[in-house]
Amino acid sequence: MRFVFGIVAIVFFSILGTNLAYAQSDLSCPSCVQIPYDKIDLYKELFPLIIWTDSQVYNHNSVINVNGFLRPQNAVAPVTITVTNPIGNIVAVEQISTSKDGNFLFTINTSGPTMKKDGDYVIKATSGSDSRIFKTKVTLVSYDLGEVNTCVSNEIVVPANNGGVYCIPFEVNKGKTTRVDGSLDVTTKTLSLNIRAQDIESMTLKIPRHILDSKSSDGEDSRFVVMSSDRIIPYEELESDSFTRIIKLDYSPVRNGQIDIVGTKVIPEFGTIAAMILIASISAIIFFSKTIRPIRV
Repeated sequence: MRFVFGIVAIVFFSILGTNLAYAQSDLSCPSCVQIPYDKIDLYKELFPLIIWTDSQVYNHNSVINVNGFLRPQNAVAPVTITVTNPIGNIVAVEQISTSKDGNFLFTINTSGPTMKKDGDYVIKATSGSDSRIFKTKVTLVSYDLGEVNTCVSNEIVVPANNGGVYCIPFEVNKGKTTRVDGSLDVTTKTLSLNIRAQDIESMTLKIPRHILDSKSSDGEDSRFVVMSSDRIIPYEELESDSFTRIIKLDYSPVRNGQIDIVGTKVIPEFGTIAAMILIASISAIIFFSKTIRPIRV
């Protein structure tokens, strides 16, 4: 029996180790900067060269749009883009000329043979001087695009770093949203939303409890921590039931930027596939432990 539980433990911690290694991949580029939508103009003023992407999480059948800006007075050399995979290998290099106003665009196709690994890909831009360097990163995950297609027009597609993809229903009061991207970090229990909108007064989110929830130590509902631009912002909880919590955000920074909603409980860190592998492994071990008899000498 100890042998059986030993194998179960090996399988369990092997899967857990994969998820922990993935969580630690955030340390792969401490100097990387992921610019929020509402801070692009600020970064253009602060740095001679910047790059940003249209999302932070992609799958292996995507096109990554890398936007960039080089101050026209610094455009003495073309911009060199270098892409490095999670194990440190360079997978793409290209030189790009900027437009007269300093803007440029570089696309990366993630379906190529050099982009097969899950994890963080570092994108570095350089131009001439050593002082004109800027790095960002994106995360590639494996999930079925069919899962994304199950989300409807009034739902935010939320890829998570456990390999899953989830749908968060939302509505806006007045105005309209031009883009809403989401991501879920299961290690920090944080739902991040990048919002571009025009003249909205508020946004209502219907958050399924099995995806993200917030509980006190006695099991009662507690408030989420909602942040924008490194500040805690107020929100109104409209209603809740056993399955969902509906919150309303009406603070102005959410109109055109990133918000982070932090809870205490999140979707299990094991993705569906990992959980199935674990269950199948345990079932097989128990089956064989019952059918195989030791040979007595």
